[in-house]
Amino acid sequence: MPGDLVRLLTRQRGIELSVQAQEAAAARSGLGQARSRRRFVDYVGDLTRGQLGLSFIYQGESVMDVFLRFLWPTVLLVGTATILMMVIGLYMGIRGGWSRGAGSITGSMGVSLLFYSMPDFWLAMMLLIVFSTTLGWFPSGRLFDAQRRPSPAWHTSSTWRNHMFLPVVTLTIACRR
Repeated sequence: MPGDLVRLLTRQRGIELSVQAQEAAAARSGLGQARSRRRFVDYVGDLTRGQLGLSFIYQGESVMDVFLRFLWPTVLLVGTATILMMVIGLYMGIRGGWSRGAGSITGSMGVSLLFYSMPDFWLAMMLLIVFSTTLGWFPSGRLFDAQRRPSPAWHTSSTWRNHMFLPVVTLTIACRR
């Protein structure tokens, strides 16, 4: 069948399974059940219990474990960017209200309009090209250095600031709301 999930996932990884192995994998995943309504009820029940199954990308790990592992770095990233957006926005609003018509305010409105009309992904790529690839000031990805294993005290080191700088700047500049 063209929409067979087991065949699709195994072919993406270059794995060829026999028909019996495909049927066994489908039965383990609950894909062999004929009634989609029953599968949906099972899914909602598992969802309410926090049992999201096993990850296809992080093989052998629970989806909930993967989700929880990436939750706090995401909250830290989005929280930092949100606080910076609010502080900069309030400052620009107050300054614009006090000195209406000043050249600096008109210039800042032009720069704000430029960043507002720029796609987020393009801004992120340009910042990566300039500050990571060309200048080499910041890493191009991940939260940790590839050579080091993440320690429980990763937040006390200075490397997390280097890894989070470009994403925070991108989210702060590209704020649309």
